[in-house]
Amino acid sequence: MLFPTLVVYGCTVPAVVFIHHPNTNLVWIIGMIISLIGICLELAADAQMRAFKRTNTDKATIIRTGLWRNARHPNYLGEILMWWGIYITAVAAAPSLWWLGVGALVNTAMFVFITIPMADRRNRSLRNGFDEYWRQTRSLLPIPLRPGRPSTKCRDLTHSAGRRFVQTHVSSSIRHSTPHRWRHDVGDVRIGAL
Repeated sequence: MLFPTLVVYGCTVPAVVFIHHPNTNLVWIIGMIISLIGICLELAADAQMRAFKRTNTDKATIIRTGLWRNARHPNYLGEILMWWGIYITAVAAAPSLWWLGVGALVNTAMFVFITIPMADRRNRSLRNGFDEYWRQTRSLLPIPLRPGRPSTKCRDLTHSAGRRFVQTHVSSSIRHSTPHRWRHDVGDVRIGAL
């Protein structure tokens, strides 16, 4: 498909800008640190998945250890961070080219709104207990959900165009304050994107 290729191209252009206009400063260091964290995160998540697949013969089982314990797609987070870090290094080199962030932005949107929902739908049909795993984990961030929060019921709703909507029911935390305004404490309500 051409679209993912264009997205990757858009993500690599900032690296080319930095190569042609090297400028090492604090912003560049921050960008490099973010990229290195992303690379390490992706490498660790991929290594954990490979080890899990080697030791687990049941393909319907879900990995629930390491980074995968609290996140369904920590490897995608690593890639997203890597591209944002590269963008930041380019901005450090040539601040007037701030608009090159479109590549990293589209890449992030592609993961959040296309790749992750597709992977979750596929895993839901192939993996035992995936609905429970989905409720207990974040999509990208490998940090635990806060315990003791009001329970929420989330479910994916898709329509024929493939867009993803999430319907959230928060029973005790929505209060009607005026006829035209709703005030609510969303607490730990998740849309499954982060």
